[in-house]
Amino acid sequence: MRYHEINSENSHINWLDDNPEIVLKYINDWDKRPELGDGDQANNFDLKSITSAQNSLRKLIRNNYVIAYRAMVMSPRVIASLASGDGLGQCWTYNERTAHPFNISSNISVFIFCSKIPISSIDWLATIALFDNGENEIRVKFLAPLNIKWIKNNQNGENIRPDLWGKSFKASGQI
Repeated sequence: MRYHEINSENSHINWLDDNPEIVLKYINDWDKRPELGDGDQANNFDLKSITSAQNSLRKLIRNNYVIAYRAMVMSPRVIASLASGDGLGQCWTYNERTAHPFNISSNISVFIFCSKIPISSIDWLATIALFDNGENEIRVKFLAPLNIKWIKNNQNGENIRPDLWGKSFKASGQI
């Protein structure tokens, strides 16, 4: 199985299987990745860290998908108006327990989204770089497809909006 990107020389880099020395070169050069905007969240990596990230991330793949979670703060009006095709953001986690919103307010509900993300939709280089930052982050490519498995209210654990389960959304910004 190949998990590749195309670099500026149009050659394939197999981020999850290639030599960690090749991957490290790209992680250490965040100037070439302005779309990430948060290279400062990546830890200082060495070859052992890259190898560990590659091994751990490969284990998450099942049938060319990764199951990932995202917590979002939404008003009742926004969650009610959510529709297939809407953008749900690029920052997901492979561990439901670490899914938490950054803009939390006590007046608004937090919802957890579970998505089945195609491996071709994942920015593997960013995911490897952010692997040890404590968030267990899966970085999804801008506008990539996401298939929602379920949505639940984080306060009471109640499943909500089953009409959206199995529907396609995209990774882009926030709602």
